[in-house]
Amino acid sequence: MIRSQLAPVIGLCLLFLLDRPCQAAPIIELLYVEDQVLDGAENLPGFDALRDRVRQNGQRRITTAINGNFVGAVNTDSSQGNSGFVGTYYLFGSSDNGVTPTALVREATLGGLEQETLGSNGIDLAGNVTYSATIVNPNAPPNRFSSLWENETNVFVEGDTIPVGPLAGHTFESAGGVYRSPSGVSSWISQYDGTQSGYAIFQDTTDFNVLLKSGDTIGSEGTIVDESFAISGNIRWSDSGTHYITGVDVESGFTDTDELPVVNGAPVTTPSGAIIREGNLVPAADGGLPGETWDLAGLYDINDSGDFVFSAFNDNVVNDSILALNGQILHRENDTVDGVSLAGQVQGVAINNAGDVAFVWNDTVFINDQKVAGLGTLVDTDGDDVGDDGISNLSLGRLEITDQLAAGGDGLPVVYFAGRISGDRSMYVRLAPATGDPDFDGDLDVDGTDLLIWQRGFDSGTSQGEGDADGDGDVDADDLSLWRAGYGNTLPVATAAVPEPSTIILLLGALPFSYLATRLRCRHNTKCCESTPR
Repeated sequence: MIRSQLAPVIGLCLLFLLDRPCQAAPIIELLYVEDQVLDGAENLPGFDALRDRVRQNGQRRITTAINGNFVGAVNTDSSQGNSGFVGTYYLFGSSDNGVTPTALVREATLGGLEQETLGSNGIDLAGNVTYSATIVNPNAPPNRFSSLWENETNVFVEGDTIPVGPLAGHTFESAGGVYRSPSGVSSWISQYDGTQSGYAIFQDTTDFNVLLKSGDTIGSEGTIVDESFAISGNIRWSDSGTHYITGVDVESGFTDTDELPVVNGAPVTTPSGAIIREGNLVPAADGGLPGETWDLAGLYDINDSGDFVFSAFNDNVVNDSILALNGQILHRENDTVDGVSLAGQVQGVAINNAGDVAFVWNDTVFINDQKVAGLGTLVDTDGDDVGDDGISNLSLGRLEITDQLAAGGDGLPVVYFAGRISGDRSMYVRLAPATGDPDFDGDLDVDGTDLLIWQRGFDSGTSQGEGDADGDGDVDADDLSLWRAGYGNTLPVATAAVPEPSTIILLLGALPFSYLATRLRCRHNTKCCESTPR
């Protein structure tokens, strides 16, 4: 169905979202916890039931694909210490749209290269992964090399010559900031030609294109320097890979004005047009206080529309942490949000394609200024949809948001975050995804035809073939939400062609998307329901 035909149907669907009851909060489900054997680990070569248990601080950032696939590195072997290169590393995630979290990759010896750690990573729509790994050098020193992998195929090892592209003939020195696009194109950050030389963002393991590198000019702000970490490894990509945001260093050494965030290699500005850079004054029009300058905190995220969120510190005050959206200050330390005083610093930021902003502050997870979880919030640790163990700590920067709808009736998106639960045990959790089957016509995809079936069955259908995605015996707005969350997915993922991930954004862009997203989020949210005009 073409966009012009589908838009009126979606617009009609909005009429059914205006008078929905307010229901319960989402379920926070455990993905893994310290001393647990990862689900599915026993199916991977080399598995050791005694040693392969999640260690303290065994979590790193999880990255997601637009269809719900996700991946993150986990360190195991709780019998060893928690430093250096000890332990056994896994990639843990899902290649079936987030339905079945499982161990995907275990460190191994491949092609004569002994992997010792697994690092930053990305996953595509078909479940293929790209990741960095530290490998053992049998001819030490140095003892270890950095390397990049696509599934079980090595792309390069530290010291290898870059074969083609703008930096052909130079040598790779590192791999980090890894991303994999929906269609399977890898991107990463690498230092090249020694420890105090250039940095570059590479893309494509065939052409080795360079998106940004030391020596490039950033508007009128100067050029990226030739030194370590000149391009921050805290790079974040939008779901479709159309945008990236990171920080770059344009002054040698450590100065108060050396770093600025860039989007797609260009300096970013506040709504009033001021360049965002350490040491620059923040205009009052953008929420700045007299004399305010920012020290960037290295936490960024960006969506497919180019909207970006980041945190920083006000250099000139004591209570200095801020959260900003597109350069406009949203919150400051000591603000009160949903009854919580924002003490301390921002611990994580994320934004999805609907414009939902998630952030962690003061050991509290917020989505669109609604408190979702905090210290003492119960986590479902045994899969019965009931909270069992309380959160005791939330981890810095370990936050990811998706476009998927969370279960529990709140209309919130699925969000991943890390921390600790009772007993000071490391964990990773998420808002459990809403489940159901929106493939109403049974043709192994979720598309506009399924939407038409839902529309015809609204308020009268009773079966899955009539639009009942959640199996509760009726056809209502909950089923529409599941259709929206599943749109563009194919079943099974591995054997069917996957549409471009931007399709759903284009379709819903035929009407005011922010309105649709707000109604979907609000329909079960008590505060939102009470404050939204009907």
